[in-house]
Amino acid sequence: MEKRFSKVQNITLLISVIPTGVFLFNYTQNAYDPYPTLFLTQFSAKTALLFLLVSLTCTPLRNILGMSAWLKVRKTSGLAAFYYALLHTFTFIVLDYQLNPNWLIPEFRDKPYLLLGLAALVLLIPLALTSGERIQARLGKIWKRIHRLVYLIGLLILAHQYFAIKGDKSSAVLYIIVYGILMMLRLPFIRDTLKIKPCTICQTINQWLIS
Repeated sequence: MEKRFSKVQNITLLISVIPTGVFLFNYTQNAYDPYPTLFLTQFSAKTALLFLLVSLTCTPLRNILGMSAWLKVRKTSGLAAFYYALLHTFTFIVLDYQLNPNWLIPEFRDKPYLLLGLAALVLLIPLALTSGERIQARLGKIWKRIHRLVYLIGLLILAHQYFAIKGDKSSAVLYIIVYGILMMLRLPFIRDTLKIKPCTICQTINQWLIS
């Protein structure tokens, strides 16, 4: 029998579908005319990156606060990142370029950063397929090795975004800085320095969130 979602997973799931709901509502109001597919491509890319960064934030927060609930946020936000990355690719390849190789091949040839984004999506697939607790238990240590691909995926997406931006790249640089900080927080001496003592309130909140 499958375990039901915990409160924190339900909350994270709700947050993850809000961007889709906002987009669909605005679309019905013709807010994205005359180029809705262009907006959807950019919107889904940014949303995928944000959820990936949220997922990468969860382990440092778990280590510092000692709250296991963040691990469930990590899983759900990681799946949300995959969903929006898939939506981003689908919009670009299917809706925008209509799966036409005569249009797509020149684009990928002239813009190598598109291959970085495609590689990131391909690497996200095994992470999404092995996100379940049963698969995790079966794979054991191999599961951890597979999911360490997320660090490479993060670099690929950041590079993809940086080179895709034609004008001001300050937002892309900001994301790179955030990614760098999240990686530094995983270093043992920084992690151990920031780690706080067990907090009764934190543990009470944690138990409520994972229930």
